[in-house]
Amino acid sequence: MTGKLISTPGITGENQPLDSAGFSNGNARVEYSVEPFWQGDTNGCGTTSLAIAMNALATLWGRAGTAITREQLDRKRPFDSFTAPGTLVKLAKEQGYFAQQYNASSFQEIQSHLNNRHIVIVLHNAISAQGKPGPLHYCVVYGYQESPETGQDKLLIADPGRRDTNNNQFELSYEDFCQYWDWPKLGPLAIGVQRFMVAVSSKPDLPTPQHRLPVTIHLANFFHNLMNWYAKSFGMN
Repeated sequence: MTGKLISTPGITGENQPLDSAGFSNGNARVEYSVEPFWQGDTNGCGTTSLAIAMNALATLWGRAGTAITREQLDRKRPFDSFTAPGTLVKLAKEQGYFAQQYNASSFQEIQSHLNNRHIVIVLHNAISAQGKPGPLHYCVVYGYQESPETGQDKLLIADPGRRDTNNNQFELSYEDFCQYWDWPKLGPLAIGVQRFMVAVSSKPDLPTPQHRLPVTIHLANFFHNLMNWYAKSFGMN
């Protein structure tokens, strides 16, 4: 059922998806079924997350013929290294999608993207089965659950690096998730990124970022472009 939109019927409000299917601020649950790709023993969490997002969108919008496998997308990495956010945007555009980088994001912004049929890829410290922060990592947010009574709004997460959960998928409260997403670290050092994400869409409807990208993201994008240029110049990809 890759790409299916699972709705909570009978709810109306101002924060609705493009087809007015009835999601809103309330006890809403927005969920897209996704293919639970696993990155394997590689550093391909970024390209794997992008494959998850693009395949969900392809089927959702009737573009199943344009789906791409994780392996096809991962072969575009010349080295088994961390994928810069700008490279994810470039790869998405090469496949006919639209993507944008956002810093200093919020639950409401994730909610708005999902309501408008965008899939969100977040950069955070990896979430281990024991709940301890790990290395820098990408995963996909494919839905949310509002819980105004308890104040514990939840995110639905597909993590390409985990195999100890139900098809790499699990739910986590937004408050708990922010422990990994808010100012993630590279080893002991903060990298100057706060609640960073890449939103992917099938249409040119992504909002303009409200915050500047931090210098570290620009540097990561620059060095990744340099690595790709080197690999292309010397026939390595």
